[in-house]
Amino acid sequence: MRDTFAVLRSTRDVVLDSGFVKINQEAVKKLAQDLAKTNRPGISEPFFLVRGWKTEEKIGLYLLFNAINYSFWPSRNENRWVVRDAEENILDGSTACLWCLENAAFQGLLSPTDFIDLRNVSPFSLENIFHSYQGNRIPMLDQRLASLRQLGEHLDFRKPADLKALIKSWGGSAEKAVAFLIQLPVFDDTEVWRTVNGNLKIIKFYKRAQLAAKMINQVLFHEMPDYAFQDLEILTAFADYRLPQVLRGMGVLEYLPILADYVDREVNILAGSPEEIAIRSATVWASENLRLALENVWQEKVTAAQVDEILWYKARELKDSLAPHHQTRTTAY
Repeated sequence: MRDTFAVLRSTRDVVLDSGFVKINQEAVKKLAQDLAKTNRPGISEPFFLVRGWKTEEKIGLYLLFNAINYSFWPSRNENRWVVRDAEENILDGSTACLWCLENAAFQGLLSPTDFIDLRNVSPFSLENIFHSYQGNRIPMLDQRLASLRQLGEHLDFRKPADLKALIKSWGGSAEKAVAFLIQLPVFDDTEVWRTVNGNLKIIKFYKRAQLAAKMINQVLFHEMPDYAFQDLEILTAFADYRLPQVLRGMGVLEYLPILADYVDREVNILAGSPEEIAIRSATVWASENLRLALENVWQEKVTAAQVDEILWYKARELKDSLAPHHQTRTTAY
């Protein structure tokens, strides 16, 4: 695949040199065979919980969502942040976050197309938008407030036509979309790694920017096909905490015993630490290896974004039977 944003290149040395995480290639092949039985490559439909959105509103909601799509898990001795939707269903995690944004837009509490208004979002308003029926706050509320305000500061959008013009300027290119997003500080996702030679190296992940491009393309593919992205192969896996959790559960990722102990005891692993960078880097490369293995099984083109989606749903399906995911408080994922 084309490594346009050097995610694979920059993470390669981490995988080879860190020693914290290894990739079991035999487990990769076995997982590919298992996943191939119940999945097929393709572009899924966009997912929204509230109906009736126009195309530009859907794209705006996905931009808002991905600006704050991070860190939903509860700290030790705290209840998980959950909400009730209009049908009294209990939602958590990123699904709950998206519903809260959609519900707020539906009620007129924020606009999915007027980003300038985000500059004035108040702490009280945001806390109300993400109100849990249990009374607990969404984690990192202050950081989410800062993220939304920052998005408003850098995107001078007032109306749906502004978003449509942005989409047209990308000209059907995921590369242009991601390149645009990673210029915005809210979508920055890089870390500094010290190599075995003592040199400092920038490691690039761009999880939320790439995921935003993938989700926006789902809308474009089904509603504005002339502007759908023709180069999705430039996207890598979106390194978060669910993917390494399921890859470890499937035997693909093998943690150094001391790291495994930290993760299993839910010890906090600092954002930007060697251990965290190693987990995310191995996740990117394990997913890339799995992508190649699935291409071999299916004998057709597979993108890392498709592999990521398959693994994410698998992680959700198995979450109650898997060992804990690593605990890192970060705005990256």
